[in-house]
Amino acid sequence: MIPISSRENPVFKSFCKCGQKKYRRAMGCYLCEGAKMAAEALDFGLSVRAAFVREGEEERFGPLIGRLEGRCPVYRLTAPLFQTLCDAVTPQGVCLALEIPKHMPEPARGNCLILDGVSDPGNLGGILRTANACGYRQIYLVGCTDPYAPKAVRASMSGVFFPALYEVSAEEAVSLTAAVGRLAADMGGENVFEAEIPSPHCLVIGSESHGVSEFLRAACGRTVSLPMQKTCESLNAAVAASVLMYRLTWGSR
Repeated sequence: MIPISSRENPVFKSFCKCGQKKYRRAMGCYLCEGAKMAAEALDFGLSVRAAFVREGEEERFGPLIGRLEGRCPVYRLTAPLFQTLCDAVTPQGVCLALEIPKHMPEPARGNCLILDGVSDPGNLGGILRTANACGYRQIYLVGCTDPYAPKAVRASMSGVFFPALYEVSAEEAVSLTAAVGRLAADMGGENVFEAEIPSPHCLVIGSESHGVSEFLRAACGRTVSLPMQKTCESLNAAVAASVLMYRLTWGSR
């Protein structure tokens, strides 16, 4: 294990930049915090660029460190440096730098998502978490926030590891999902619990403030909505997307 105690250490300074999108993309890696997600990243065979452990917690994370040694450099950081590296207010004591996968956009092969302008990283991460649970393996991102931002990764609870994420234009998203039935989520759509669901399908989720764009709405054969009490105007993007995905995937079984 390699100790780092100075803020001027070039390795520390380099990986701290992963908190910013432009450096994250230039370096081709992102940070994943916490023992559970770190272990799942290893289980899934993700490429690890580096690992960081907070000083004094080597014994606590001994088994995980054992899996990492020989696979990537493992650095021991002082508590103040570890706090600086991590985005969480109370980081768990271990953090991995994972390579950002390079997925070339491919046509839809099964149930998939188009996310249109989802700008909140917590919402995006929550959608990725449910997408993993429901088996959506291809996700087309149109003008969304960065799925590899620390808050999005943390909210995804490992969901960011599993699907192929494609950052595409709206036109590309329509072309790549031409072979599946597209459904737009919209408050004015038909009740999703009464709708006939195409198989396979592409669910289109819009931004928190503007919904699905007119272009993507026009490309969808139908719109679906969630019934709710008149006292509730709407649900946030992550909650609405999650309920819809569960209904569309498991509701008819």
